[in-house]
Amino acid sequence: MNSNILDTITKLALKRMYEAKKAFSPEMMKNHALSLPTGQYEFKKLLTERNNTAQIKLICELKKASPLKGIIDPVFDYINIAKEYETAGADAVSVITEPGYYLGSIEAFRQIRKIINLPMLRKDFIVDEFQIYESKVIGADAVLIIVAITAQKEIERYLNICRKLGISAVVEVHDESELKKAVLSGADIIAVNNRNLNDFSLDMEKTGVLGALMPKSCVFIAESGFSNVMDIKTARVAGAAAVTVGEAVMTAWDRISFIKGLRTIV
Repeated sequence: MNSNILDTITKLALKRMYEAKKAFSPEMMKNHALSLPTGQYEFKKLLTERNNTAQIKLICELKKASPLKGIIDPVFDYINIAKEYETAGADAVSVITEPGYYLGSIEAFRQIRKIINLPMLRKDFIVDEFQIYESKVIGADAVLIIVAITAQKEIERYLNICRKLGISAVVEVHDESELKKAVLSGADIIAVNNRNLNDFSLDMEKTGVLGALMPKSCVFIAESGFSNVMDIKTARVAGAAAVTVGEAVMTAWDRISFIKGLRTIV
């Protein structure tokens, strides 16, 4: 894997924003987003909810491809996949909209939003506030902010915009320095990604190491590499409120049975 992959994806995101703003003015997008009913932080509410049957939440991800694996699902019937996730008892759905390496799309997100009632996280490489307003317009309950590609002042600005819109911001970190930056920025939902976005190597110990450093005031999500009951038990012990399950559920022969199997212990 090219060690510059994160830089490449970020540059592509900047180029996409340049083109998007030519098609739809930033002021129009902002005004459209602000004209919509203010969100009620449904994504965060889900993560902080506690009951007797679910001490850790399952965020099931939809993605057609990845920089590491290439095409994950050639057919990618995202409408039926999303319905399966909801039927099986997923707590939330994460949809990757990055089109270059993950082959995601805004249109797919829009269509999924129309047919499921679960909280939805838009995952992309946010490089401009335009994308946050756009996320509100397409119905996202939460957006992903990646610390590795975002200056602290920008994170703070993005968080303020999310608060105005009433949507949640999931701030993603990969090491201790990024965790500190996220906390100083005022993040209240922090995701620890076990995958290194520079070379896409996986280190499952990050969940425990960074989980131990997580402030009690922050909601903790564990991301990447979770594929079985033992993985999820480990995340729960580390203090995670939720785990994101991606390729494992996307490639499962029977997605509904797979999710229900994970549900038996969470």
